[in-house]
Amino acid sequence: MPGSLFVLVTGATGRQGGVLARNLLHQGHRVRALIRNEEHQDISGLRSLGAEISKGDFEDQQTLVRAMKDVSTVFAMSTSVGNRLEAEIRHGKNLAQAAKEVGIQHYIYSSAAGANRSTGVSLLETKVKIEQLIRNIGLPFTIIGSVFFMENLFGELGRAELAQGRVSLPLPGPCKLQQVALEDFASFVTLVIENRDQFLGRRLDIASDELSGIKIAEVLGKVTGRKLIYSEIAAEEMREGNSDLVSFYEWLGNGGMKVNIELLRRQFPEVGWHNYEKWASKQDWGDLKTNVIST
Repeated sequence: MPGSLFVLVTGATGRQGGVLARNLLHQGHRVRALIRNEEHQDISGLRSLGAEISKGDFEDQQTLVRAMKDVSTVFAMSTSVGNRLEAEIRHGKNLAQAAKEVGIQHYIYSSAAGANRSTGVSLLETKVKIEQLIRNIGLPFTIIGSVFFMENLFGELGRAELAQGRVSLPLPGPCKLQQVALEDFASFVTLVIENRDQFLGRRLDIASDELSGIKIAEVLGKVTGRKLIYSEIAAEEMREGNSDLVSFYEWLGNGGMKVNIELLRRQFPEVGWHNYEKWASKQDWGDLKTNVIST
């Protein structure tokens, strides 16, 4: 275990950045959390754990330069704003160029599994361009490509579906979907941060488990005590007019993500990878566990 490191975490009030910031703090590292909105409800929690808060704007490179001052490591992520994929590319470039200007020792970019292949999927092609820039400008990098997060299914809409006895995805029921738990993601990124020399210049795709929509419904039914069925969402029902999202799920349905999960578990056992049932059993399902649907 190395000494305390100083890490700038972007997206610290979001899912990826939030769980990573907390994990780093719990491991004794210093964290500077980059935030856009100082009124965000998660900021007080980060401060209480010891994080520094730095306000910055992905559109303003100099605010990023200020946020990176004195840190050794940057965890960088950028996402599209609505359907504006060009904004994600611009933000990714601003972050990378700020890191180059400051002289960051380790730049970790959160990408997507499979984005290093030619996919033709616009949601992934944006990340390809950012990855290429990171390499071209000579940053000391590690790129981590994540698959579908287990937590993605259970936002407000997903929980509403569960309350109605359904697990829904725009994929055929037998189609297997690779997924990663946020806790595993944070543990793996922390491992990379703590072992810089081992991971410099590498690109790694990560996943925790792989199972079909039908199996997801079965596992969640077992954990919550409910009778759940799997329901495929028709592509045309997805976010009206969002062809980018439709093409992404079509790619997933054709086996787009190909992480070797067993090899990953053997190489990095210290992450403590979750299978789907182990992950589900640790979640707070609230009323979904008490309002049991009779069979």
